[in-house]
Amino acid sequence: MKSFPQFLTVVMAAALSTLTAPRAAAATSDTNTAPPETSKHPRIEDFLPDPVIAKGTGFEIKQSQLDELVDSLKARARATGQEITPDRLPMLERELLDHLIQVRILNCKATDEQKAKAKELADQNLEKYKKLAPTEEAWIQQVKAMGLTPERVRARLTEEAIAQVAIRARVKVTDEDLKKYYDENPSQFERAETARVCHILLYTQDPNTGEEFSDEKKREKRKKIESLLKRARDGEDFTKLALDNSEATSVKEKGCEIEIPKSTFNTPPVVPAEFEAAAFSLKTNQISDVVVSRVGYHIIKLLEKTPPRRVELANVSDDLKQVLENKEVEKILPTYYTQIKKENNVEILDEKLKALEAAADAAPRTERPDKSADGK
Repeated sequence: MKSFPQFLTVVMAAALSTLTAPRAAAATSDTNTAPPETSKHPRIEDFLPDPVIAKGTGFEIKQSQLDELVDSLKARARATGQEITPDRLPMLERELLDHLIQVRILNCKATDEQKAKAKELADQNLEKYKKLAPTEEAWIQQVKAMGLTPERVRARLTEEAIAQVAIRARVKVTDEDLKKYYDENPSQFERAETARVCHILLYTQDPNTGEEFSDEKKREKRKKIESLLKRARDGEDFTKLALDNSEATSVKEKGCEIEIPKSTFNTPPVVPAEFEAAAFSLKTNQISDVVVSRVGYHIIKLLEKTPPRRVELANVSDDLKQVLENKEVEKILPTYYTQIKKENNVEILDEKLKALEAAADAAPRTERPDKSADGK
């Protein structure tokens, strides 16, 4: 059985970053969530049987809910150049069903306090997923393309967050545990060199769709960015120029300043490669030439460069605590899952999945090797 926190990450990333199949999009949830918007005309999917494949005290799981996760993971695999072969599919379905059962049971067991904490976590995760899209409008379009609504996405994230909070409540990581791990693994807490910059961006493509602008419009943008560069080098206030002229979607909310880490072999750039290269080549208060990237034209002013350094424990303690909690959950999960299945009278009703579950329960368990915080 996979670690619940690690498997949760895979499932949610797939569910929220890929397009689901029509039948999966029509699946209903056991939680009180709004159904996705549907066409006025009936569809074939609406008349397909949707049997209950598993149930327990206070919950049931339908075939469509399992299909939704399977289709999402298949699409995620294709997007990364991989493939889920037919021989792997039965085991994948069994693992996903395990995950759905765990989530349902843990939601039933969660306290009001845990649910309140989970709602905050779900809201944070929702904001994180929104930021993967260039604008709020683009995010809503992606959600609709998955056959969902923003309300349903929030409900799904909340359900998963409740399960995560409830299972983590069964393990304890102390301040002494954090300090011990931090001291024994210094290389994991080295922070890369960073550059704090103020920048101006003029798009050469639609930020919502990625569609390239016409050559004529690009020429207009190029003329404008060169004019802004001249004004900046003639002494005009760079911050004001950026706030008044930059088209970067973050400027209105956060201003023109951003801090970027220098990429490494293991950490890809967080900005276009041309932007990063220019930023780290500048001296303090120096203004770059016009930088051309796939998204548009940039002018960058370096405000400060910070050399590589070890991050203080206080600044990573929250993230480190989650990592160590995940490791503890991984240790207790197999036994605890067996226990809560019995306590909640879980039944697998689909014969194929029931046989796979019985075979998995009968197989001898092996100890999982210990892993470092970075998963290696």
